[in-house]
Amino acid sequence: MISIPNLSSALAVFAFLLFLIVGSDASLHSSMTTSSTLCEIKVLDILQYELIERAYEKDAEIEFECVMDATDMDGKSGLTLPIQGTETQINELKQMLKENELIAGRSMLRHGHVTFSKEGIFLPPDLIVRENIIKESAGRNLEAYVTASGNKKILAVKVVDKNGKKVAGTLGDFADNIFGSKGDSNTLKSVLEGCSMGKMKITPGVLPNSASVIQKFAGVIQITVNLDVTTAARNELRNAITVKLEKLLRISLPGPNDHVMYSIQCDEKCGYIAYSYDNDWNSVYYDQFYSMPAVQAHEIAHNFNLHHSRGIDGGERSDKTGLMGNPLFQDDDSRICFNPAKTWQLSSNGNNWYSDRKLLLSPRTLKNGNAFKKTFKIVGVADYKNNPQGHFIVAKLETGTNKDYFLGLNIAKGVNANTVEARNQVTLVQAGGNGEIFAHSDMKAHLHQGESYTIKNFGSSGKPLEINVRRINLRVSPQVAEIEVRYGYNAPQSSPLECNDVVLSIKTDAYPGETSWKLVSKAYKMEMRTGGDYTSADTVYDKKLCLEDGDYTLVIKDKYGDGFSHGNGYWKLFFDEKIVAEGGKFSSIEETSFTISGSQVSPAADPATARTPSLPVTVTKAPTSSPTTFPTAAPTSSPTQCSDDPSFKFRRFDFERSCNWICWPKDTNKIRKRQKNWCNRDGISESCCAACAATKQCR
Repeated sequence: MISIPNLSSALAVFAFLLFLIVGSDASLHSSMTTSSTLCEIKVLDILQYELIERAYEKDAEIEFECVMDATDMDGKSGLTLPIQGTETQINELKQMLKENELIAGRSMLRHGHVTFSKEGIFLPPDLIVRENIIKESAGRNLEAYVTASGNKKILAVKVVDKNGKKVAGTLGDFADNIFGSKGDSNTLKSVLEGCSMGKMKITPGVLPNSASVIQKFAGVIQITVNLDVTTAARNELRNAITVKLEKLLRISLPGPNDHVMYSIQCDEKCGYIAYSYDNDWNSVYYDQFYSMPAVQAHEIAHNFNLHHSRGIDGGERSDKTGLMGNPLFQDDDSRICFNPAKTWQLSSNGNNWYSDRKLLLSPRTLKNGNAFKKTFKIVGVADYKNNPQGHFIVAKLETGTNKDYFLGLNIAKGVNANTVEARNQVTLVQAGGNGEIFAHSDMKAHLHQGESYTIKNFGSSGKPLEINVRRINLRVSPQVAEIEVRYGYNAPQSSPLECNDVVLSIKTDAYPGETSWKLVSKAYKMEMRTGGDYTSADTVYDKKLCLEDGDYTLVIKDKYGDGFSHGNGYWKLFFDEKIVAEGGKFSSIEETSFTISGSQVSPAADPATARTPSLPVTVTKAPTSSPTTFPTAAPTSSPTQCSDDPSFKFRRFDFERSCNWICWPKDTNKIRKRQKNWCNRDGISESCCAACAATKQCR
């Protein structure tokens, strides 16, 4: 590390000379020296346009700001500037945040007298961040964290810039999108109140009696700032909104409210979808994203000190089972809650969402000799109140380290009906901070009935821990999973499961990302298994399915509508190592029904080689869907540009590289969406933009 002696003093002299040259009106447009030697640290989680469709670098969306002294900000308190430091310094801040040595919105940074401008506050390169953090709140002081329980008053602010640019829609529309004041059933209020089972109440924000602004609709106001939203820096714009709002309300924010939402129109030029301050009161939304309930809840959850949920692939927000991974970018069908790690956090540290339905297991300490075994049942969050047996909602496997494991049942119904992946499966998540504070969570496994997952070196003990999903019973109410946890056994010792091993084999064509499948149970009347997200062309993927006796329908889909026509792709269904069904010559959808009947099992011809007894599998082929009416020719490798249609504008926000289009008429703020399975070849083409406009298939 380079050391620069007396750098702060030198910078102070330089700033003073600059001040004499440019005069006292230099303001933040020139470098100045801070009057204070320390600042409170704010932590931002930022959702950016350019990051939305890729697996992000770890912590790529985390930034830090300093709350500046009022003396340095024209007498205005509470304003912030970005912390500008070396890569090492920023990484130190991130690491301390993970270790709970830095608490967002509470800890202080001792930086000395340093230079600052409108671009930020500049740390001396020789400043060792770890040695200059004042934590303020030691340990798990509950006052250090914003809680997610009780009554939460939320004020929404519609921002108009100096050119009159603003998000479309009336203030009544704003109130309806957030609070459901005009009957909207998919809102921030419905998501958070539903997922919390009423442990949190969302109410419209209030204005103090001293306010000089009229509130036409409860919880929503409109203000104008003297800046151009397309050219102002993100921090500059946010500070200007805060100053104007505090002047009109004659208070220091958040005032009588718990959270304040800013809404800005910028047409993608600003580069942001939304951002929020962790463990704090403020969140900011761009364009129509303010109206999407899952985006609203995702950002407000950052205020509750929840961090992002990584998927199995390690992407920053690629966990599609819950709100802190892939929020649903749509106005309707936004019923989705949180993964098991976030569920545990929302039931700890002053939060009480499911605190009476938590199971804590400590296999390394609660064991019989060198081994530990526990069988228990869990239900989905939607069944919290429909649970007379008192089954658990979430289980924590304590490792004795900072990172623990969490188990939950991701039942897709009720408040969680629109969860995207691992529907009706058991999910295993690992998270730091003991699952109780700000920390990433990492999805480790999606488990069906009969599947297991082994942690080879549990808690650095040198011993394995095995998780077996004994049964997922979807026929009862509440739907329940029976899970067995075994620690210290060198080999699996669980008893056989009452199901039949069937293998689905899929060979992809030149466009693997277009293929997906689902297995529907006639008895359960729901999806039992799903698959897709294939990445390798001309590759065979095998999936073992543990199925009970019953009637099933296998549905194979191609999102472009040309089946496996670009290669030698196929699908085959195996039982007892024999092909019982196969296909691949279809356009958009191919359906095959089959029946498994264990009561008619006949002995295998060669018990030594057969994996399971042979049994009859009755297969019925459904007609393939009619060919798509859209062109199925192979696309060019480069993306097709969207046409400039006068009636519609289109944007695609899709984590699945499928064709989830969001489109809306320009003269209204209500978002409409429709799945377009016939377009978006290879995740890059936007050719269906023009087709959507021409056929007016937005609904």
